[in-house]
Amino acid sequence: MIYTSQPINIAGVPVVVDDLTAYATEMYQLYAAHLNSNLNYVKYLQRSRTTRPEFIDRFIRAYECNNEHDAALVKTLQDYIDPLQLVGRSIDPTNAIGGALKDYQYMRRDWCGIPVNEEQIELIEKPLRDILQHEAFKRQPERSLFIGAGVGRIAHDFCQDFTEVYATDKSFSMAWNYHRLAHAPIVFYDISNKNLLSLDKTAPQFTANFTPPPAGKHLEYFVSDVIHLPIESESLDVLYSVYFSDVIPLKLLFPQVDRVIREGGLFIHFGPLDYFFEEPTELLTAEEIVQYFEDRGYQTIANETVRTVHLEKENILSNKIYDNWFFAAVKMPKQAIAAPAEVLSPTTVLSIKGALRFSQEYRLTDEGEEMVDTKLLLGEGNDFEGAGAMLIILRLIDGQRSIEAILVELKESYDLPATEDGKILQHLKALVDLEVLAIV
Repeated sequence: MIYTSQPINIAGVPVVVDDLTAYATEMYQLYAAHLNSNLNYVKYLQRSRTTRPEFIDRFIRAYECNNEHDAALVKTLQDYIDPLQLVGRSIDPTNAIGGALKDYQYMRRDWCGIPVNEEQIELIEKPLRDILQHEAFKRQPERSLFIGAGVGRIAHDFCQDFTEVYATDKSFSMAWNYHRLAHAPIVFYDISNKNLLSLDKTAPQFTANFTPPPAGKHLEYFVSDVIHLPIESESLDVLYSVYFSDVIPLKLLFPQVDRVIREGGLFIHFGPLDYFFEEPTELLTAEEIVQYFEDRGYQTIANETVRTVHLEKENILSNKIYDNWFFAAVKMPKQAIAAPAEVLSPTTVLSIKGALRFSQEYRLTDEGEEMVDTKLLLGEGNDFEGAGAMLIILRLIDGQRSIEAILVELKESYDLPATEDGKILQHLKALVDLEVLAIV
């Protein structure tokens, strides 16, 4: 057992959260609102039967079936909520569950044995499995965790690769459907109302069937909030984030990732960077994420893209294609991590080490003389081209003034936006690392 607190069992689903009542109330409200919306939509469809009755009847049949599942879900949570917490509480419009349950889309792909969907799963799982053989990963793959595990298929398939496999998701419905499926098939409809090839492709029925893991193996699927991951520190050999790293900002995800992975363990991301939040400073590129991990003691061993058709449906005219980013990094032992470089801050005082050499290139034409480029001559292939602006900054460095004071003087003399401060600090840091500048 790697939990830091005792799970509470709700209808066979282990739930490990700080406040069970608050969590259950939040989930209940989302699912109840979704169910009520669909029940009202069925009433609307029933009033519209005179137009396109065959089409409408297919939709009514599909919604009524899925609504039965959703009603059972709502009833499951009902005993764990605090009705007073529902009073005056609105649904967060940014919550991914608020608009519609996505469980049926993933059950169709993951548990219905559809050939095109099995091809996508194979494309996803192959790099996730092959990377375990990388020479830089020297641990025995004993214990893994899949975060944002959805309806559990990918984590489930890796029971054959590890001694222990754990999976977690904040969505109660995803975990609940996985545990239900382990006991009996689930019949459901995948509802689409546009981009359809023909009427018979409207809201097709599917049956999700569970494939038991290898003998003696088991997927421990629990509900939790990854920002407060309730498992022991340094307890994992591999942490998989499949279609999840873009759900919450990296600055919130990384501390938990780093805490639970053992030295020599792997962090593995697979999926797009589609981002489910809007803060521009957190919408990192793949390159920035690689640098973020490397700056914190990880060694990159995979950095590539894998193209898949996402949640492909044969009954519709449009499907989404992802160039999924596949990134894997090993958490290096502390003794193998170089001592962190000194950090620059606005109060840092810098001095120039020795004499700086630079060259300036000019262009002479009939119209006069024009300076084309300024280059800092640092030697050993480290020459700094386009250094005209940096030379202005370097002339202000005197071993007495702080970087903040220099920036103030620059802004008084030039039209320098505040957004440039970070870039200037990066350039100065690079010159410190090259031992051109020294911290006083």
